[in-house]
Amino acid sequence: MIKVIIIKYSQAKALHQYKIEALLQGKTKPKHQIELEQEIELELESQKYFDQALLTKPNQIQALTGKGLCINTFQKQNDAEVIINKALSLPSILSNNDKQSDIYSAKGDILLNQQKYAEANSFYDKALELDTNHLQSLFGKGQYFRLIENYDEAIEWYDKVIKIKPNHINSIWGKGESLRMQDKFRKAIMYFDRALKYHPKHFLSLYGKGEALRMLKYNYDASVEYKQALELQPNHIKGLFGYGEVLKLMKKYQQSLLCYKKILEIDQGNMEAVQLKYEVEHCIAQMQQKEQINTLRKQDLQSNSKFFDGLQNNTQNFRKKL
Repeated sequence: MIKVIIIKYSQAKALHQYKIEALLQGKTKPKHQIELEQEIELELESQKYFDQALLTKPNQIQALTGKGLCINTFQKQNDAEVIINKALSLPSILSNNDKQSDIYSAKGDILLNQQKYAEANSFYDKALELDTNHLQSLFGKGQYFRLIENYDEAIEWYDKVIKIKPNHINSIWGKGESLRMQDKFRKAIMYFDRALKYHPKHFLSLYGKGEALRMLKYNYDASVEYKQALELQPNHIKGLFGYGEVLKLMKKYQQSLLCYKKILEIDQGNMEAVQLKYEVEHCIAQMQQKEQINTLRKQDLQSNSKFFDGLQNNTQNFRKKL
């Protein structure tokens, strides 16, 4: 029984590590490329194996860390924090720097999701004191500085990750996103494209590229990126706002209206969506009014044309009689 649990724990660790490496850091994927639904299944499967490992050894540090990260993935930060805190309290952790770095970094990730930015940063620092090249902590520092809007500092930390691992997708995206927030849209697009080279369905890079292109007034190109992003996450409100805006500027009012209606299905009290929906409906009404006026003008021209044709024929007949 113990042997089976160890095998399953190894499988869980491998599954979770694959998710981190392959899906977040751009590792070459197998032919059966994992999609979003399979990522969720992967996390659930990993958590199951970690639970089984913990039944035999409740204080196994790797299993506690892995389970905490899995739960954090599903936005259950409080539950994840309880598990990580348990791992941090174990005396055996003090004898292993690698395990300590992993747990400190995991704790930082959870605190970052809770928007406790300064506390998160302190745990990334603790991890980096033990291992200066701890990849997830370097990335976490980049995330920390980006979220507190210190974009120059964020870029420095993302660059440290990229120097160690050039195809670390989330750091490449993070650098692009920081550049976008500094209004350096063309440079940002370069990094979003680089991330998409490794992972063509990387949602954040598709959305970020759409936003940068919109700001550069490349409305059609932006619409292409927004559409791809929303195919991955149909309820992403910021993506729907961006897509609705470029469609409106392209005078595709009916499609734009669908975006704002979708936002209001998700968030009925979103007043910005209410206002923009009203504006698009007004554009549609004006367009329909112009079409009606043009139709009436055509009908008038046709009537006038028939009248003048008849008048001309009558004149010609009159002259013949003379």
